[in-house]
Amino acid sequence: MADPNEAVQYFTRSTKSAPDRIDLQRGLAKSLIRAKRNTEGVAAWTKVASMPGATSEDKVNLADALIRNGDWAKAMNRLHSFSA
Repeated sequence: MADPNEAVQYFTRSTKSAPDRIDLQRGLAKSLIRAKRNTEGVAAWTKVASMPGATSEDKVNLADALIRNGDWAKAMNRLHSFSA
């Protein structure tokens, strides 16, 4: 299995050169969570969830990141906001 920190480095470089590419932003967010950099992962998933082209799955991944970061209340609010 690849080192998640190497993936973070790759996607960090890639998103700097193409910040509007949601696929690269998703890759960065996923890599941050896999690297257990949850606070940064929350910020990355927040950005992805607010981008044009964001999906419901992106919003669920944001809620997952919030839970991993210990913010259960915000995660529940996020989940309820798009399920209503």
